[in-house]
Amino acid sequence: MQSIIIRSLLEFPQKLSEFENAFHKKIFEPSYQNFLSKIYKLEKISLAAFEAELSEMELKSEEYIKIASAVPELDFLEYEKPLKKVFMLKEQESLARLLLKASSEKTLLNLENLQSDFSELYTSSFLSFLEWENKYNQREANEQIKSGVSFLDHALDGGFEMAQLVLISGDPEMGKTSLCLQVIENISRLHKVAFFCFEFTIWDYIKKRQNNTHFNKENLIILNDGYNIFEMENNIRILAKKGVKVFFIDSQMRVENNNEGNNPEERETMKFSVLAKLCHKLDILILMVVQTSKSDTENPLGSKRASHEASIIMRLEKVECDKHDLSHKNKAFHPSKRKFIMQKNKQTGKHFVEEVGFKQVNQSFYSLYDEGKKMVQVDFKEIQKTLNLESDEPF
Repeated sequence: MQSIIIRSLLEFPQKLSEFENAFHKKIFEPSYQNFLSKIYKLEKISLAAFEAELSEMELKSEEYIKIASAVPELDFLEYEKPLKKVFMLKEQESLARLLLKASSEKTLLNLENLQSDFSELYTSSFLSFLEWENKYNQREANEQIKSGVSFLDHALDGGFEMAQLVLISGDPEMGKTSLCLQVIENISRLHKVAFFCFEFTIWDYIKKRQNNTHFNKENLIILNDGYNIFEMENNIRILAKKGVKVFFIDSQMRVENNNEGNNPEERETMKFSVLAKLCHKLDILILMVVQTSKSDTENPLGSKRASHEASIIMRLEKVECDKHDLSHKNKAFHPSKRKFIMQKNKQTGKHFVEEVGFKQVNQSFYSLYDEGKKMVQVDFKEIQKTLNLESDEPF
């Protein structure tokens, strides 16, 4: 772990200030502490500059060989907590041995003098408003990705921002999966995306889409196993490192968590907590179809708290049939319209309700109010006048 952290720092020196805030040198082994001291003195951090500062003995050391052969990771700052935990467990073990030895020898120790001061490991992460403001001004603008679905992009002022968990619910057969697939397929034209295909077989999906050319098939990764939430977490981390930016999970009821949590409510909530944290840590977007009850359409089944983890919550509901349209006879709901609702929108703060179009042929959604599709006002007097003129013309 330590070799990966240092190799990553050499590869991504722009993260030096964040590294210094997160990692105290004390938690590294002595040889790695020595390497860090040399890195901090470099005018321009790089692997070559670092090697130039090392002695022949250091270049042949086991620790350096590990650093040189380690694979750098862009999100290496996430190793902060596990590395601190390893250090503190070692300190605790050392203290335990000392106490056991003293007890066996019937010796009383001054416990106050034995207490390790771990506070310095954490105070470096406390930043003032001014320091946070400087970080804010230096950071890159939050990336926004267009969904390619006009009414969605309109509701989001241009598209989805990263680091968000998006939940979508709705009445049965409303096209929840179809809408999410339409979004990730559109996004795949420019970015890598992943689809957790749990609700139907992967072969059904391939069969329906194999002749389509509107998305980048190479950019769309499909997973059809790994149902446990912690397996999914690991897969998402791996894929994020490979450049996947958007994930679609279909659906909540297929995701398993049989072990963690004291009761069913906690176990269900943990699914959403794990995914929301991944979004923030990895700066990714996760879309997830969820199920709701008739009496509570705002919260996923099994967890009242799950909706708090989401940044955006969308819903699709049925539109009643047109009684004057004979083609709607015996239909349970309007075949080509849906009611789209943006129930929660932390991205822009705007709520949104609109009737949208749905094409049965290719299972896709569109806005009924896009340019070129708006209703045009007609002067019926002019039409009647034209019809009268045509009727007076000889054959």
